[in-house]
Amino acid sequence: MIIDGRKIAERVERQARERVERLREVGVKPKLVVLSTTSAEGAKIYEGVRRRACDRVGIICERIDLTGASEEEVIGEVEALNQDESVHGILLEAPWSPDIDPRRVFMAMDPLKDVEGLSPCNLGALIAGREDIAPCTPRAVIEIAQSIGFEFEGADVVVVNHSMVVGKPLSIMLLNRNATVHVCHVYTKNIVDSTKKSDMLIVAAGVPGLIGREHVKEGAVVIDVGMNRVNGRVVGDARFDELLDYVKAITPVPGGVGPVTTAYLMLNTVICAERVSSMRGII
Repeated sequence: MIIDGRKIAERVERQARERVERLREVGVKPKLVVLSTTSAEGAKIYEGVRRRACDRVGIICERIDLTGASEEEVIGEVEALNQDESVHGILLEAPWSPDIDPRRVFMAMDPLKDVEGLSPCNLGALIAGREDIAPCTPRAVIEIAQSIGFEFEGADVVVVNHSMVVGKPLSIMLLNRNATVHVCHVYTKNIVDSTKKSDMLIVAAGVPGLIGREHVKEGAVVIDVGMNRVNGRVVGDARFDELLDYVKAITPVPGGVGPVTTAYLMLNTVICAERVSSMRGII
């Protein structure tokens, strides 16, 4: 089975759009502000994808270019946006400048406006089992798995990534669903010993073609979060053609996790707008 991420994303976006319409009925126009600290090509490509999604859903989107800004300047911008009542969501766009510590930036961010769910408050809620605002890519992975009826409880799930954005929060969300979780990363020895036993393999290593049949149990589910540009093409971390007739289900790249991640950014922005508006007594 090839999992159609675009179809799943349409459903999530439709939910976000309906909630935007209800907010607009009471005078609330959800607004997302994106802080960009690098001019990397990948960020520019994703900017267009994000802006088109905002237009479809009805979210105002503004991007602030902070390329070359110091860490203190970025934090100062975040603190100003925290106080701006017209702003409902703040996104620190990845990849981040090597000159800033994203952890400090997320510590300064108002948790009510943290659309990526990476502030200490929102991550703490995630550990406690509350997923109101969860990081977008992990939310996308969970949604994709649920869309094919995957049973998390008791399943062996391997995550090849231990970043703050994907691997760590995703492993928590899987544990929240009573899966048995193993996290692999660049320092893991004999990765195949773990991946070959998994019922679901989630790979986000950023290494094109890393995962082949030798890594995967026949009949497993493979969710490929990787996005790599090779010879002008976008490819994932898994060897899609090699695995297609070997696994139970697999996400393509592009058209798999990416659209669902963007859709959850839209839904998270709407949820932030609802929370901020509720705190102000508007809804």
